[in-house]
Amino acid sequence: MPDERQYAGFKTAEELKTWEKAYWYLRILIDTDRYGAFGNGKTQKRTDMLNWMCDALFATYQKVISTDEHTEAEKVLILDGILKEALLRAYPEDSQGYETTLNFHTRLSVFLKEPRDYYIFAFTVQRLMFPTNAAVEKIPMGEPTEYAHAYAKSVLDIKREKGLATLIREWDSLTEDLSLNKERDIIVELFQDVRESLGRDIPESEQLSDVDTIQVLTAISQEYERRAGQKRKSRAGHDLEGATEYIFNYFGLKTYGGPEHFEAAVEVDNWLKDKDGWYIGVSLKRTLRERWKQTDVGVETLTKHKIKHIIHLLNNDKDLSDNKITALGTSRHLFFIADESPVLKAKGDHIALGQYLFPMSQLISKVKELQGE
Repeated sequence: MPDERQYAGFKTAEELKTWEKAYWYLRILIDTDRYGAFGNGKTQKRTDMLNWMCDALFATYQKVISTDEHTEAEKVLILDGILKEALLRAYPEDSQGYETTLNFHTRLSVFLKEPRDYYIFAFTVQRLMFPTNAAVEKIPMGEPTEYAHAYAKSVLDIKREKGLATLIREWDSLTEDLSLNKERDIIVELFQDVRESLGRDIPESEQLSDVDTIQVLTAISQEYERRAGQKRKSRAGHDLEGATEYIFNYFGLKTYGGPEHFEAAVEVDNWLKDKDGWYIGVSLKRTLRERWKQTDVGVETLTKHKIKHIIHLLNNDKDLSDNKITALGTSRHLFFIADESPVLKAKGDHIALGQYLFPMSQLISKVKELQGE
């Protein structure tokens, strides 16, 4: 028997009450891997089906709760019949998504225990999920990078290579600040719209308590942030790739896609080529951190894929230890750090370590040297 004190405050799905379940409906509706993102609503056909389902559930709910003709269990079965009808409209038994739909319904069944649960589920779809989907679609992806390009051109036009360290350091924070400020504006608007909807679109008989309202507003906020974080991660990867591409193209150096069929462990943001067709990988990171060993794939692997060098552009070199420099440097990795870096000043002239360390202002000339120009 589990110690109840150890698990105090933890709830199973079966223990959740009424509007607490709204958050889980949001999660299940958008779960791609297990339930096919049933609620993404990206096609008009899917949106129409979801709206039909919600309208049917609302109408049926009002009908069954207004009569004593049915038991509570019978009311649940009637409402569940409406739900199943809607699901089969999306994926008939002979369709590819039928099994996924069954999994979706089975998962929902854990929460749909009483008639009011079906009302809350339908409300979640129409008044919470649809607005949250729309809000997530507004999250910026490429716009901050366009601004960063304009800023980068201004810096490089004035300072040329001497502006690289500052630009690389500021690029990340610049695009992040712009994106996060926009994300905040979007969630504030979503929060206000849903709060107004709770007072406007729910009949008096279903009015929420203060606690219920908090459950709903935190549900959309948490789900929005979860999905915003996914887009943020994707945007960051594209942003770093875009930064290196812009910098090299500005100085007339052409970048390429990665070599085909190379190991995923060779993590780079962009590629250049030397005069013989060998690749030079470029990786822009805040720091190497604890993942640095994943970067060390060995000389044999690099040779196999015709990778001449991997260049690291580091925003922060505080954790660039002698061990990391030696281990990666002997595997054809080169590090470019700020000209004024204490690490560069302390180790740049070292007979062993210094051959792998370079000031950021020498990036372009060193790349041209590696290319054989």
